[in-house]
Amino acid sequence: AVQMLPNWDASYSIETAAGETRTVSLADGSEILLNGGSKIVLDRNDIRSVEIARGEARFAVKHDESDPFTVIAGEQRLVDIGTVFNVVRTDRQLRVGVSEGAVRFESTARTVELHAGDSLAADNLGKIAIAQSPVASIGSWAHGELVYDQAPLEQVADDLSRSIGISLELPSGLRSRSFSVVIQTDGDWDIVRARLEELIGEKIVADGTRWSIEAR
Repeated sequence: AVQMLPNWDASYSIETAAGETRTVSLADGSEILLNGGSKIVLDRNDIRSVEIARGEARFAVKHDESDPFTVIAGEQRLVDIGTVFNVVRTDRQLRVGVSEGAVRFESTARTVELHAGDSLAADNLGKIAIAQSPVASIGSWAHGELVYDQAPLEQVADDLSRSIGISLELPSGLRSRSFSVVIQTDGDWDIVRARLEELIGEKIVADGTRWSIEAR
């Protein structure tokens, strides 16, 4: 005899520590590459639906028009139209970049179809911004690069935390300063720190995994 457990939860989560990456292969042939400091929630009863709770993930989805793959982020969701795309979810915003195919972004206020090279940022106030990016720059963290086009330093700090596991403390006056740079994340931390110092023109002091910008 088999006793059914009414409180059995079909959902389960997969997490990575800062600086760690992990590949998740799904039964339908889709693949999720998790960046550091990230968490996704999956459903054993529905492998075509994934929640990104926090962090960053690159999705390479096996398209099925009759059963679209869906990524849930709070009240927003992304519906696959046959594609490879990168998603970042923080406490401030959701960012999506499409490198192949297309994705449909759906929120309570708006629906937007994104194609290869399109990027979208949606903040917690409902503001949505759409831009175009070189396809090679989307999800470039998976290849050891962080590519920015007028991105705030606060975003750079978040990305470095996930990708290499350091915490960069920023003075309030620098958080919104924008940069267009490429940061190589390979090599040891001293090399990465030196690269970052050169790019932003500021001295960075390292104390283990805690970095801070030296006051002038």
